[in-house]
Amino acid sequence: MVLLVIVHPLSFVLINYMVKGAIDPFYVFTDICVLCKNIYETTYTFGRIAFWLIVLIILFKMFTQKKYSKNIFILKILVVVFIVLHIFLY
Repeated sequence: MVLLVIVHPLSFVLINYMVKGAIDPFYVFTDICVLCKNIYETTYTFGRIAFWLIVLIILFKMFTQKKYSKNIFILKILVVVFIVLHIFLY
């Protein structure tokens, strides 16, 4: 699972490099739109939000104690929701 979370955006960086001829990781990781131009940008946005929530969960797990486990559980549910939207809105 962790390998897929890492490889999936990096392959998107590689595809953008092949198409555009320039490496632009900021587009892949941070270009979140609220009113997107098309459905593809919307699904990319859901994937980006899920990615950053996963990063947040990892940071929470590294630097907090057990008393915040309910908050982490809520974040995990949000990650699943955004991943499902990322997958099925294509």
